[in-house]
Amino acid sequence: MKKKILILLMISISATAMEVVGVPGIYKEIPAKYLPQALWEKGYWEASIDSVANSKMFITLGRPSKINSFKINLPDSVAKHLRNIDPPSKGSLVDAQRIKIFLDDVVHRLENSGYPFAACSVSMDIADNNEKEITLDISFELETGPYIELLYLDSQIDGKTKGSVIEHLMLFKPNKPFRKKYIQSGSRRLRRSRIIRLRGEPYPAIDSEGNYVLVVRGKDLIVNSFQGIIGTDGEKILGDLQFASKNLFGTGRKFSIKLFLENERTTFELDYIEPFLGKSNISPQFRMKFQNADYVRQNYRFGVQFPISFELDGYTGFSIRRNYPSETPNEGTRSLALEFWGSYTSLEDVLMPRSGFTMRLGGEVSRINDYNEDEIQPAANANFSVFAAFPIKTLSIWLKATGSGYIEPKLPDFSLWFPLGGWTNLRGYRQEQFYGAKIGVLTIEPRLFFQNNASVLAFLDIGAFYNDDGWQVKPGYGVGFEFARPPGTMAIIYGLGEDRKISKGLIHIGLRLDI
Repeated sequence: MKKKILILLMISISATAMEVVGVPGIYKEIPAKYLPQALWEKGYWEASIDSVANSKMFITLGRPSKINSFKINLPDSVAKHLRNIDPPSKGSLVDAQRIKIFLDDVVHRLENSGYPFAACSVSMDIADNNEKEITLDISFELETGPYIELLYLDSQIDGKTKGSVIEHLMLFKPNKPFRKKYIQSGSRRLRRSRIIRLRGEPYPAIDSEGNYVLVVRGKDLIVNSFQGIIGTDGEKILGDLQFASKNLFGTGRKFSIKLFLENERTTFELDYIEPFLGKSNISPQFRMKFQNADYVRQNYRFGVQFPISFELDGYTGFSIRRNYPSETPNEGTRSLALEFWGSYTSLEDVLMPRSGFTMRLGGEVSRINDYNEDEIQPAANANFSVFAAFPIKTLSIWLKATGSGYIEPKLPDFSLWFPLGGWTNLRGYRQEQFYGAKIGVLTIEPRLFFQNNASVLAFLDIGAFYNDDGWQVKPGYGVGFEFARPPGTMAIIYGLGEDRKISKGLIHIGLRLDI
C-alpha cells in the first residue's frame, strides 16, 4: 500500500525538478515521474520508492536481474542473413528495451531478406535467485515462415491506371526476394506521384498458379484539371489558362499546357513527360516555353530523368534557346546547353507536407552565340532549391530557399537573365517583374492545416536579383489560403511588395502541382 501511495504522490507532483537519490549515475537523468517503472525495465525488478521529501526522491534498488545464459537457434537457411547480430551479453542486466531492440533487429533483417512472415519470441527461466542477484536463462524462438520471391506485381487499382505504371513508379523488380524496406520505400514513392490512393500497404500473396506476387490495391485519384481566368481591358484579352494531367489516360504520362496573357506579354508553355521507356525506368521529357514581350524568348528542352534510389533522382538533357528584342530580331542570343540536376526528397505528401525535406541541385554548361557582340562564348550557371517543413503543435513552418545564377560570364546578355516575381517565387510583385543574371528567394511560411485538404498561411519572401547596378533586394509578404483541387492545390494569395499599400496588394490565383 505504501508503494502505491508514493507512486500516486509522484504523479500529482508538479514538473519542478526533483533530485533522485539511490540510483546509479547513469540513471539519474530519468525524470522522477517515470520512476520506479523505468528501473524495472532496466533490470531492477525490485526497485521501489522509499520516500519523497524536500524535493528529493529516495529509491531502493533491490537486487539486479542479470543474464546467466543466452540462446537462439538459427536455421541454416537464415544464418547468413543474421551475421554480426548483437545479442545481449552474459552478465548484463535484463534490459527490456535492449532485448526488444535485438528482437526487432532479427525480424527486420529477415523481413528484408525474403521472409516477410518472420517472428521472434523470448522466454526466460530463473537460473539462480540468491541474496545478491537474480540470474536468468534467456531463449529466443525464431519462426522464419516461408522464403518468398515475388514473381510479379499484381496491380488491383480501381480506375484506369495501368499495372506497368505502378511497377515503374515503385521501382519494382520481378523475381527478387521480398524486402520490406524496398516495398515501403516504393509505396512512399508511389504516394508522391499522387495518381492513386493506396488501400493499405502492398502485401505478398499467392496467385492461382501458386506463385508469390506483390499485391498493390488502390484507387485512381483525380489527375486532370482545367482552370483559368479570362477578361479584357476593352482593347486586349487578358487571362491565365492551364490544363494539366498527371496520369494521362492511365498511362502515367504528364502533360500540361499554360497560356498567360497580360498587357504586352504572351507566354505559352508545354510540358510532356513519359513515365518510362520500355522496361527501363528512364523517363524522357520535353518542355517548351515561348514568350512574346519586349523580348521574345524561345526555350526548347529535351532530357531524361532517372531514379538513383527511392529518394534520389537525376536528370540530364540539353536545351536550345533563342532570345532577342522584339523590335530587332537579328540581335539577342542563341544558346545550346547541357543540363543536369539531382534531387532528394523525404516527403510523402508533396502538396501539403507537415514535415519533411527536399533538395535539388543543378547546373548547365552552354555555348552562347551573342549576335550583339558577334561572338561565341562558353557559359555556365547553377541552380538550387531547398524546402523543409517543421511541425510545431498545430502549425507547420515551411522554409524555402531557391536560386539561379550565371557563374561565367558574370553578366551575360540581358536575353539570358532569369525572371523574378509572381506567385510561384516572389509574391507581392507582378509576374516576371524583375530580371537578373542571378536571382534568389528566401521564404518563411507558417501554415495552419484543416484536416488534410486545406490550409491558411502567412508568408515573408525575401527576393534578390543581380543586374548592372549590383544586388537588388525586394521583400514580399502577405497571407493566403490553399485547398485541395486535384491534381494539385488551388492557391489564393494576397501579396504586398515594396512600397505597395495594403489596399493595393496583388491577388495571386493559381494551381500548384508540387511543393
